[in-house]
Amino acid sequence: AQVGPPTSVTYLRLRDWEEGNYLFKNGQRGEILLGGPSVCSGYFIDPKNPDDSIIKKNQQDFVTIDNVRYFCTGDIGEIDALGRIKVIDRKKDLFKGATGEYVALSKVEAALKLSKYCEIPCVLGRIGESSVIALISPAVPELIALAKSLQEPSEDALELCTKPAIVKALSEALTQQCKKA
Repeated sequence: AQVGPPTSVTYLRLRDWEEGNYLFKNGQRGEILLGGPSVCSGYFIDPKNPDDSIIKKNQQDFVTIDNVRYFCTGDIGEIDALGRIKVIDRKKDLFKGATGEYVALSKVEAALKLSKYCEIPCVLGRIGESSVIALISPAVPELIALAKSLQEPSEDALELCTKPAIVKALSEALTQQCKKA
């Protein structure tokens, strides 16, 4: 799907994001910046009661390049052969692990959704940790069937989620699903 070109008073450019290895020189990729008179110059700061967190947010989310004020969208874009920009990633969706490698949390969630055992996944990561954490809302009918196959029959999903054998089997199945994806 396309949204069309920016308005005639909107400037659009890509900025290198070295930490994520999205560099303009390596295939015309980078963070999408929007600028020009149609873009605000920053978040409002109350002159009588300035908020330090808003001041910091302005410093992070807005930059001035060649006398033009730009909003840093956090979207990673790529310019295709026809000169169109395609959003390919989000800076905030990337988790930096202990080895410095980035993992897109939404991709892990998408892989988990493919498992018959997972109804709703939520994947979280803390910078520098060796792995991410997945919070799973299980598909109850599949959870009950798994419990029966492990000789742990019950219709109570909450109870089933506390049984070590079931947790282990679910963990192994979800890990395999992620490795397949």
